Amino acid sequence: MPDVKSAMIKRIFAILIILFLVFLFDCFPYSQIYKEPVTASAASSPDLIIDRVTWSPETPVIGDEVTFTVTISNQGTADSGNFYVAYYIDDDYIGEDFFQSIDVGASVSRTFTWTAEPGRHTIKAVADYRNHIDESNESNNEKSYTLSVLAPDLIISSITWSPEEPSIGETATFIVTIKNLGLATSGSCRVYFYIDGASRGYQDVPKIAAGDTVTKNFSWFVKAGDHHIEAIVDKDNSVRESDETNNSKEAIFSTPLPDLIIEDITWSPTEPSIGDNVSFTVVVKNQGSANASASFVYFYVDDKLLDSDSINEIGVNATANVTFSWIVLEGTHTIKADVSTYTIVQESDETNNEMAITFSPLLSDLIIQDITLSLIHI
Repeated sequence: MPDVKSAMIKRIFAILIILFLVFLFDCFPYSQIYKEPVTASAASSPDLIIDRVTWSPETPVIGDEVTFTVTISNQGTADSGNFYVAYYIDDDYIGEDFFQSIDVGASVSRTFTWTAEPGRHTIKAVADYRNHIDESNESNNEKSYTLSVLAPDLIISSITWSPEEPSIGETATFIVTIKNLGLATSGSCRVYFYIDGASRGYQDVPKIAAGDTVTKNFSWFVKAGDHHIEAIVDKDNSVRESDETNNSKEAIFSTPLPDLIIEDITWSPTEPSIGDNVSFTVVVKNQGSANASASFVYFYVDDKLLDSDSINEIGVNATANVTFSWIVLEGTHTIKADVSTYTIVQESDETNNEMAITFSPLLSDLIIQDITLSLIHI
């Protein structure tokens, strides 16, 4: 019996020890007791990124040499090993640099240069672009920036003239206004002026600040008709601009012209007889839009030139009178007056310069009105 009792006691004691151990592990996990991590650590890898891209000058002007500084960082958990970084502008390959291994958490910089072109541009750098490095993240190797290059943009903003309605032969002054629409000061250049395709010379144009204007004058002795006017700035492309296609402007210059007509022909006496000296008054009118310079009026009887006389300048809508004399002949006659027959005055209408009338003098009509008989006594 003592052996049985002793065995029971040992079994109970063993159970108590097991229960105590279970309680102990519930309260104090194995990892805490032995200070070991629960899971094993992952394998270490590099992770290359383009940290930043800067450039100088910060606000480049067209033609500037721009220096770009590219900084590459390794934000992974292992050194990178050797690799290449490529540079692009507007998706055009510019060049590349070779890099030796970058330590964990370290950064390295390289530079490349570019001559600034007008407009907005996309600058891009790509780390490990040949995919030599096995990285923890392969999707974060590139970075892009937008850069605006300042440039001038010269235009002819207007072509005006003075006086606004010059007469033929008068000197007209053409005022050409040049404006810089761009965001940078332009270099000096020239502006050329043309009338009907023929050069009328050029003027030197100084530097123009962004948004400013400059005017240049050209003179011309006005000729009749419609004329094609053109001005071109920086014709030789000596100034690099953001837009090279908007340097010219055209205009139509219409010279105001007179228009002389024979408004009326009158005579005195109004009922002349054969042999009378009749005075004919020819009324000339300028119905055009410009003054008519001095011209001639020609007087015809039965299409034969009888006489001519000059008239002075006639203003717009003004008239002038010329008088001619003629000894009336028997019969019906054609009286004609013609102004500026030989186009001494250039007009808007050269077909309305004459007037003709039919002229008939009064004729005597002798009749035997009466016959009387008178007796003479001897």
